[in-house]
Amino acid sequence: MTASTAFAASGGINVLVREASAHPLLQPEEEERLTSRLSSGDAGAARELVKRNLRIAVDEAILHRALGVPQAKLIRMGVAALGQASKSYEPEVHGGFSEHARRVVRSAIVGALEAS
Repeated sequence: MTASTAFAASGGINVLVREASAHPLLQPEEEERLTSRLSSGDAGAARELVKRNLRIAVDEAILHRALGVPQAKLIRMGVAALGQASKSYEPEVHGGFSEHARRVVRSAIVGALEAS
């Protein structure tokens, strides 16, 4: 079961938070290997990068939770933004994937908060 499937099936935040904390952070060489595969169009690498960076979505949701939008909604937006980050990632432009993912997630969450 993928993170987004688990989240949708449970309707709750706890499953996704547990899944995010269950995956260790990527080591630099792991991230480099996955981003190389991602650049070649490997969908499995994109899924792995999203899964291994779920804690970014959770962290950003927690950071912005007191601003009037339910935390579960912020996490869902963050997970969707991780998927967008995997599609828009360009190593020569963005540097490391995790940094790019955090910028994309933060931008999505802050943009939604400003719109509400």
